[in-house]
Amino acid sequence: MKYITAKFGEKKEDVLNKLKRELGSGFYSLYSLEKPSSLMGNSKILSLRYRGSNEIRVKIDGPGFLMDDLFNEFS
Repeated sequence: MKYITAKFGEKKEDVLNKLKRELGSGFYSLYSLEKPSSLMGNSKILSLRYRGSNEIRVKIDGPGFLMDDLFNEFS
């Protein structure tokens, strides 16, 4: 499983670029079944899976608004 942290001030495109670097072409088969879960404060965590698998493969944590944007990208 991969863990990625989005820092405050990063944009959605920055996080997508991190994912592409880490996963290569596997990036294009990621999806999310559930909305981001709340952590402390306004932070959230988003769990992503590969198509055809129910196993969580990538977790991204960071500012809530950014995780919500990423959820929309992968849902």
